[in-house]
Amino acid sequence: MLLNVGRQQAVKILIAQLSISLLVALIYGLLGGVNAGYSALWGGLTCVIANFFFFRKAFKYAGAQASQQIMRGFMFGQLGKFVITVGLFVLAFMIEQIQPMALFVGYVCTQAAYWLAPFILKQQVIVHE
Repeated sequence: MLLNVGRQQAVKILIAQLSISLLVALIYGLLGGVNAGYSALWGGLTCVIANFFFFRKAFKYAGAQASQQIMRGFMFGQLGKFVITVGLFVLAFMIEQIQPMALFVGYVCTQAAYWLAPFILKQQVIVHE
C-alpha cells in the first residue's frame, strides 16, 4: 500500500519537474533564442532523468522484510543520480552552443519542484488497521 503511494507521489514529482523544465525552456527560448531554450531544457532534463533513475531504485522494494534492499536501493539510487547529473553536465559543456546560465537556471528551477512537493502531493495516506 505505502509503496504504491510512494510511487504515485514520485510520478507526480517527475511530472511537475518535466512541466517546469518545459516551461523554463519555452521562456528562455522566447526571450533568449533557440540556444538559450535548448540549454535550459538540457538543464531541466538533467534533473528529471537523474530523479527518474533515483525513484526507480528507491521504490523498487517494499516491506519490513526488504529493509536491507530498500536501504541499498536508496543508496544506489542516490549515487546513480549524482553520477548521471555530473555526466550530463560534463556532456553539456562539451557542446559549444550551451549557455551556462540557462543550463543552470533550467536545472535549479526544475529541482525546485521538491520545494513545491507538499502542495503537489496533497494526498492523505490512509493506513488500514
